[in-house]
Amino acid sequence: MALPSVKHNPLAVEEDLHISRIDELRAMLRERLDSSGEIELDLSGVTACDTASVQLFVSLKKSAQARGTCLRIKATSTVFQETLRTLGVSLEDFMGMVATNS
Repeated sequence: MALPSVKHNPLAVEEDLHISRIDELRAMLRERLDSSGEIELDLSGVTACDTASVQLFVSLKKSAQARGTCLRIKATSTVFQETLRTLGVSLEDFMGMVATNS
């Protein structure tokens, strides 16, 4: 069964995002990208996050661009934003890293 278009159904990520779950998260996001051709993420439910998760989102953006598809981030949690700050990345810079014009 195909996943719904992101225009109607953003993918909510509501969990701890740690390296121990990165393979599971990567597989879920790749499936979404493969099935719908684009991804809109709602990260407002992220309760914990590490560097590997941030790297995954940047990598996913590059994959989407290479395919000529789109990745959007609709919202981020305070925890996710704090992780970015700890890494020395502003929310604006991160959103620029993952934004696409497709």
